[in-house]
Amino acid sequence: MRSALDDILKNPAAGKALKEELDGLRSYRVGRIRVIYRKGSRDTVDLVAIGPRSTIYEETLRIVKRDQKG
Repeated sequence: MRSALDDILKNPAAGKALKEELDGLRSYRVGRIRVIYRKGSRDTVDLVAIGPRSTIYEETLRIVKRDQKG
């Protein structure tokens, strides 16, 4: 996981761009785990969620919708 985070920090475009309701986020694969993130301001990366592929996209969508409300 540490190596994956280093890769993302070095190249924020390393992950796959997400679409539709998760547009603006990227997904980086680490085995069965996905790191969902977005490019932050300047040289930062905002981690949104980390979890198994089987549930991470639904969980991330809930997070995004919650953040849009509040």
